[in-house]
Order: sequence, then structure tokens, then C-alpha cells
Amino acid sequence: MVKRIALGILILVSGAYFWWQDKAVGYTVIVNDSGYHINAGTSLLYSVAAIILLGVYAVIARLPPPHENDFQLASMKLRVAAFLVDLWIAMLIISGLGALTAVATEGIRTGVFRWQFHRSYRAPTDALLIVMVFVFIGFLVMYFVLPLTRRGHTVGGWLFRLAVVSPANVPVALPFDLAMRRAYSEF
Repeated sequence: MVKRIALGILILVSGAYFWWQDKAVGYTVIVNDSGYHINAGTSLLYSVAAIILLGVYAVIARLPPPHENDFQLASMKLRVAAFLVDLWIAMLIISGLGALTAVATEGIRTGVFRWQFHRSYRAPTDALLIVMVFVFIGFLVMYFVLPLTRRGHTVGGWLFRLAVVSPANVPVALPFDLAMRRAYSEF
């Protein structure tokens, strides 16, 4: 119980920092009639929180399913709450690591590291940032798929004590294609 409360506090603190900080977190690229604009920003605290949440996810995803044999059907409210927690955590990780990638790439390109930057011109390193968008979309999908293939949990599933079980009431590992279909149906 204490671990769940501590994880909940970490999620709330990370989320509060994301929501109420005065500088932007993440990165955006805008291309329109007025030109090309790229903004990126993060902070040490937010980057560390994203890395810690990624570690928490990695640990929880590998935990074995509970040994209870009296699983009950979870209510839709519980499932939605777990999904929203998972989506929030995945977005915190993606925005933290994505912004860190963007500011680090810009720091390497210019030779000067800053936690925030804005520029109105294209640079050769922008191709890497576009590739990173697809990498992070893949991470978002795999966040939900990998635990399903290993009989593990997402963070939301672990917090709300949810498991995927067979009709025989036994935790089950789904084949990759079925796990992908299930993750797709959640969105």
C-alpha cells in the first residue's frame, strides 16, 4: 500500500510540475505560411522525473501477476481510471525524454546547452527530431502492448490491481498481434 501511495505522489508531483511550470515542456515544430518555428524546453527536475517514471514502468511491467485465483470483472470506471493514469504517465515520459532529446541535440549542434530554445530556421538536426516523433509514437503503443505479452502490468493496471485473465480465471500472456489489436482498440 505504501508503494502505491508513493507512486501516486510521484505521478501527482510530476503532473503538477508539468501543468503549472512557467516554461514549456516538450517540443513543437510549426511550419506554416509565416515560416518555420521550433520550440523545445524542459528542466533537470522534469527530465529526472521522466527517467524515474520510465524506470518505475520498467519494473512494474516485469512484475508477475497476482497469485489470487478469485479475480473479478473490473468495473468500467476502474478500467478508465487505469487507462488515464497510464496515458498520463506515458505522456510525462514522452514529453520529458522528447524535450531532453531536442535540447540535447540543439546543444550538440550549437555547442551551447540550454534548457529552453526557440529558432525560426531549419537545421540538419531537425530530421532527427522528426524521427524521434515516430520513435515516441512507437513507445506509446509499446507502453500498452509489452505488459500484455508478458502477463505483466502497466502502471495504471498495477495501481488499480487489474490483470488480463483467461476464462479459467488465470492471468494470461497475449500473443503480440492480439496485444496490438487490444491496444489499438483502447484508443
